[in-house]
Amino acid sequence: MVELVNPYDTSLPASEKMSFGRGDALAWVRENLIGGRRVFVIHGPRRIGKTSLLKNLIHPLPPGYVPVFLDLRNTRQKDLSGLLWQMAFEVASRLREAHGLTLAELTMHDVQKDPSYLADHFLPQVREGLGDRQLVLMADNLEDLADTWGTELAHAFLSYLADLLKDKPWIRLILALRHPEDLEGEHPRLFSAAVYRKLGSLTSMEAARLIREPVSDMLDYDVGVTRRIMELTSNHPYFIQLFCYTLFNRCARSGRVTLSDVDAVSDELLGLGIPDFHELWAASSAQEKIVLATLGALRGGHGIATPQDVNSALSRWGIRADQNEVVEALDSLAARDILERLGALSYRFNVDLLRIWLGRNKKPDEVYRQIRWPVRAKPSESQRPTGVQPGGVQPSTGAETRPWWIRWIIVMLAIAAVLLSSLAVFSWLASRQLIEEVPTPTSLTATAASQRMRPTFTPTFAPTPTRPIVIVRTMPAIAYMCKEQGADPWQICVMDADGANVTVLTNSEGDDTTPAWSPDGEHVVFVSTRDGNREIYVMDADGRNQINLTNHPADDWMPSWASDGERIAFVSYRDGNWEIYVMGSDGSNVTRLTEDEADDWTPSWSPDAAEIAFCSTRDGNWEIYAMDSNGSLAIRLTEHPENDIAPTWSPDGQWIAFESNRDGSSEIYVMDRNGGQLRNLSSNPMADDHGPSWSPDGSRIVFYSIRDGDWDIYAMDDAGGEIVNLTDNETNDQTPVWRP
Repeated sequence: MVELVNPYDTSLPASEKMSFGRGDALAWVRENLIGGRRVFVIHGPRRIGKTSLLKNLIHPLPPGYVPVFLDLRNTRQKDLSGLLWQMAFEVASRLREAHGLTLAELTMHDVQKDPSYLADHFLPQVREGLGDRQLVLMADNLEDLADTWGTELAHAFLSYLADLLKDKPWIRLILALRHPEDLEGEHPRLFSAAVYRKLGSLTSMEAARLIREPVSDMLDYDVGVTRRIMELTSNHPYFIQLFCYTLFNRCARSGRVTLSDVDAVSDELLGLGIPDFHELWAASSAQEKIVLATLGALRGGHGIATPQDVNSALSRWGIRADQNEVVEALDSLAARDILERLGALSYRFNVDLLRIWLGRNKKPDEVYRQIRWPVRAKPSESQRPTGVQPGGVQPSTGAETRPWWIRWIIVMLAIAAVLLSSLAVFSWLASRQLIEEVPTPTSLTATAASQRMRPTFTPTFAPTPTRPIVIVRTMPAIAYMCKEQGADPWQICVMDADGANVTVLTNSEGDDTTPAWSPDGEHVVFVSTRDGNREIYVMDADGRNQINLTNHPADDWMPSWASDGERIAFVSYRDGNWEIYVMGSDGSNVTRLTEDEADDWTPSWSPDAAEIAFCSTRDGNWEIYAMDSNGSLAIRLTEHPENDIAPTWSPDGQWIAFESNRDGSSEIYVMDRNGGQLRNLSSNPMADDHGPSWSPDGSRIVFYSIRDGDWDIYAMDDAGGEIVNLTDNETNDQTPVWRP
């Protein structure tokens, strides 16, 4: 049996093989060394990869430069002479190991007895041994030195290094710090000559490489897995490695990673507790803890919030906080690299996993009971209004201090206003003859459908006659997959078009996913892992008579039912890569339609069952294609360096909706059947929107999105307006499909 070795190891700095996305920083060091720079400051948040960068500098430095790494994090030296001896020991060891140079033995006693011994006796030997080469001292974790032994030792060490650089022009210095501004004022002579480089999270391309390349010969990733890991970790290299380490241990034997695996690993990590999150919480002030708990509970905005959002949430809980104080707390969290400041008035978490951890473990009501918002200028007892407490929670609005007759008048005026408003609404409804039956906003009546604004663009082919109005069935209308918690198995659910009457159809120990309706709406085909791998099942619309159609040892998924009711297209790995197949609605006569070395996914039948739209990587990345229903004459419809997936035809066959991340976040797009007239419908850069599906009359599109903080199903009109959250709850709801 081949031993599977987990390549992700967060206990050590990333090796050169596991270091992704730092090539530009390495090039920056090399170029500035050659350009004569002598002091370098590499800074960034904790665990962002500063140590890994220094470790990987040892090999790619230009000829003539000899690097020596000095780790100050766990040093036992608690005075300057001990630090200098440690530095000399590392220099001597490096020269002996890498260059065969043997220097006279240096003892701790030598340095303690004579503070100038290092500069006057040891370093001249180093200079003689190096010849024309330059010594590059790399000092890492200076803040940890200060935290362990005090800032005085750190300042003394920096002062010594500044003097050393002044007298020894053949020495270069690279400092790795979290916050250089804390030291710059104390050592202007050293830092004024420095060049700076800040390390941040990886780009999307770099993060995707770190996730996939180390395990490319061991694991296959389902669609959406890589992007979901990137979203959870916010492309932070340490948290990517932490996540992927746990994911590898879970999935290495099966060789495949699904979105369910990602959810389970997320739950596992957050359940076990990530030490970094506990540490930053413990180090936070009272204001910062209250703000963090509030941010963790806010929904929507893709994790982006403004001071007004925080202040409004605090007010709802009875906490009166001056907005300037809220901004100060947010800025303090940004200075600690917990939050990222976006522009002037908005913030988001540097790592989205932290937001989720806060939402689960630091409930605002619990935090608010334990911690009060500090009041800077406490008024005297004579000045404090009756009922106002000296802490942060203020249960009183001050109305109790008004005379009784004023309060009585206010109440009477409020009642009168409500009565007048109700009378006005009643009169308006009567005038419109709508008293007996008022349609709900989500009802798809013939009047509403005819009055709804259509897209302003037109197809390039000859227009078809006006399509008839179709009255949507009221129950059930939409099938989708849902689950309560991250580690729970997916189940198939149905609901009305307005989100009401949710019914769970399956109750399997495996994952039941990606439903699709039969053209008569009487059956649902779906994917289940209840038999150990992905198989395609069919059941009645009420969940009865669940039957395995594929019964194959390879994975089969992504089913799509043809409008003739006789055929089901699906995707299978049975021939060594993902290809599109078709079978009879009873599972018979399986035929392979595509035959390409690239992956082919998400088949979607045209309304006349003559064509199948699908996505493929055959041209380098995910693009949308269309082919005849027999698999011939495949034509590429999209062409963009970003990914386009999940096509679905409109009921009249004129349009194809799909999802794409070409604008940065995943959005719902529509194009005509030839690939033209492209338009972004969802157009929300602060959310990821996936999985479009048309209503039977073509007037609305359902999709799933994380725009309100968790995965919910939404509906919008076919122009991208009137967006409504249909499943506004705490469950995870995805992949909706509208009943024909």
